Amino acid sequence: MKNYFKFTMWTYPPLSQFTPDEVDVWADCGMTVPMAPKMFYDKDDPADLIPFLDRAEQRGVKLLAFYDDLGFDKIPVLGEEEYERRLREICDVIGSHPALYGFVIGDEPGTAEEYRAGADCLRIHKKVAPHLEPILNYSGSMATISKEPLHGMTPAEWAVMTKRESGVHDFVYDEYSQQVNNGGGKDNFFHTMKVMVDAAEKAGCDCWTNLLSSEHLVFHA
Repeated sequence: MKNYFKFTMWTYPPLSQFTPDEVDVWADCGMTVPMAPKMFYDKDDPADLIPFLDRAEQRGVKLLAFYDDLGFDKIPVLGEEEYERRLREICDVIGSHPALYGFVIGDEPGTAEEYRAGADCLRIHKKVAPHLEPILNYSGSMATISKEPLHGMTPAEWAVMTKRESGVHDFVYDEYSQQVNNGGGKDNFFHTMKVMVDAAEKAGCDCWTNLLSSEHLVFHA
């Protein structure tokens, strides 16, 4: 697994709508780190994910666990102590499974408060389970926004800071501008890639680019 390119996808429906057979579909489609279906701390038993993890191990892929109510946006609500307690409770059940890659912890922070919460979430996840990799998906606009949401830092400085604080290994961002219908998207696509890859390399992280591959809102195929 560690020698594969990392291919994943967004999986938004709840776990109850899937069976472990779906892991075969993901693997057959070429996913190497599939994102598991959505779960909730107060509703779902973490053990329910084990059959999916077992199938992933059989297929030679790893899964990303996705708890919708344990994203970075919940740290200001729960507080770090309660967030960590909930995460430890889940990790006690599935955290040692060899097919678990880590947890998806949120998508596209935008404000200074959200960026800080995301960094705190990365730190807590690596503290609780240093062998797992939390995945925080930054927006590609991080490459072009002002420094204010990044607390006065450049993307590279932010990546270095989160690496130093948490030890996280993956720097993940999405980029959709290559599918914008205004003719200028491709230039922005390569500019963003340059800024974000440079940031990942500066921090010593692997860079994941999450590319839009379907029609979506204002985007074309």
